[in-house]
Amino acid sequence: MRAWLAYVWYQLTAGLWVVPALMSASAVVLAIVTLTLDHAVSLPWLDQVDGIFAVGPEGARLVLSTIAGSMITVASLVFSMTLVALTLASSQLGPRLITRFMRDGINQVVLGTFIATFLYALLVLQTVIEADAESAAFVPHISVTMALLLTLISLGWLVYFIHHVADSIQADTVIAEVYHDLNHALDHMYPRLAAHEPATWATKPVPTDLLAKEPASIPAPKAGYVQTIGTHALLRLAREHDLVIEIACRPGHFMIAGQPLMQIWPSARVNEEVADAAADEVILGPKRTPTQDVEFSIGALVEIALRALSPGINDPRTAMTCIDRLAAALAHLLRCGHRSPLIHDRDGTLRLITHPTTFAGALDASFNQIRQAASGHASVLIRLIEALTAVAEIATADHQRLALARHAAMVRRACRRSLPEHDDRADTERRLQRLEAALAKRPETDAGQVPLA
Repeated sequence: MRAWLAYVWYQLTAGLWVVPALMSASAVVLAIVTLTLDHAVSLPWLDQVDGIFAVGPEGARLVLSTIAGSMITVASLVFSMTLVALTLASSQLGPRLITRFMRDGINQVVLGTFIATFLYALLVLQTVIEADAESAAFVPHISVTMALLLTLISLGWLVYFIHHVADSIQADTVIAEVYHDLNHALDHMYPRLAAHEPATWATKPVPTDLLAKEPASIPAPKAGYVQTIGTHALLRLAREHDLVIEIACRPGHFMIAGQPLMQIWPSARVNEEVADAAADEVILGPKRTPTQDVEFSIGALVEIALRALSPGINDPRTAMTCIDRLAAALAHLLRCGHRSPLIHDRDGTLRLITHPTTFAGALDASFNQIRQAASGHASVLIRLIEALTAVAEIATADHQRLALARHAAMVRRACRRSLPEHDDRADTERRLQRLEAALAKRPETDAGQVPLA
């Protein structure tokens, strides 16, 4: 249920229609409230007062019709500007970033404000009555005043929206927002231990005899990308039925219909109800989402860097900005600590076996393609070495330093192979020596200096 709620929430916030729809409904409620006040409170003296209240039926109709016409026109303009921003983002930064623009709350609120103001003015307009032989004139002064106030608010939002669009299509802004999503996913998938919590559980031995038996396999009901996994619900299910569940996938994996989602031991306790409950906690969809998928946001930053390094764009500074953010994310992953693939109950009994993204996997996803595309770009290769050095300075475990050393060796070979200028190669070699020194600062008990060659 928790995974399903997370999926539904993401789908709601990723669309341009939800906030405008809610604001339009609010405009209907506001129109009912203000018209009720106009009918309940008789203020004939307002017709005698000079100023904005001195408006008759004809003037009220003119004001409200002008507001309604101008608001729907500006709403069309806002929609067009949003599409232009989406087109620019798709062509220069990558099509997978369109969802980020659609989830932008400012775009949704601005569009909703103009639609709501249009709807409010339209509803109030049809209540204005001119005097005739059968009925007296009725001018909803409070409602007309509220329409003018909403118009002023809409104009303020329009000015801010123009500024926001100009800022949101800048590469540095997009990179910073994707980095924020990446950090959020890291915090969700790798929660930091509180100061009062033990670093590890006091676990019982892994039940090898149980895992050696034939498990019950839960197949994927359809093809699609794994978007969310309800780990807490699966842990609760395993505890209630005394099971061990291996989740064979992680968010971001593409599953084929019939491919095993998970395996459950012992198979004798897995009935149809348990199998359905377990399968419901893995949400499959047509595309990857950043909710739990760490490598999705990493891939978004890598895609921006690759497009920046393409001959058609040739913007190495944007690529270097992406490298800086990726290095910061890798450092954040190191600070989050290592996540064990084994999840135990509070009494130490093994319940879940997962396959989380490792530091080496995140490092490969971050820098492999950038290194390959950066051949011949001395400045980008130098920034890549500096990023590895910054991460190496806070790496503490053997497997982390070995992964960094492997990437440093690949960068060294790329520099030797693709940089014809002797001074460029010498510059990269000096920085590689600093990286080697950073990796050697924290000697481990069973490993000496990690070679880079």
